[in-house]
Amino acid sequence: MFLLNNVHFMLQEVKVDNDLALILGEGWLLQRHDQLNEFITGYVDASWTPVMSCFQRRTQVPEILWPHQLLDKFTSSFEMVYREQKTWKVTDPLIRHKVREAIFQKVIPEYRMHMENY
Repeated sequence: MFLLNNVHFMLQEVKVDNDLALILGEGWLLQRHDQLNEFITGYVDASWTPVMSCFQRRTQVPEILWPHQLLDKFTSSFEMVYREQKTWKVTDPLIRHKVREAIFQKVIPEYRMHMENY
């Protein structure tokens, strides 16, 4: 999140200073926007992939015999990530929306599929 906020800050500063934008060039701006998206993807992968791994099948025992254990493990992992990150700040509303959307795209489909199956 630090790097995400830092790149966003740099982009905001360049947006304010037209001379700086001309010096850095359009390519630099495009690279920073790409970095924003990469940092969002990296954050989601690092923080939420372990949570979603709770739904992965790791045994030959049919899942029908232990769906509540999967959900309990998911809930515990989810709460842990939430507690650790609830005070992290993303000041820009657009970037915050992009981060939330990326989390939503990672978590909700698998969670919904698990709930529909069990």
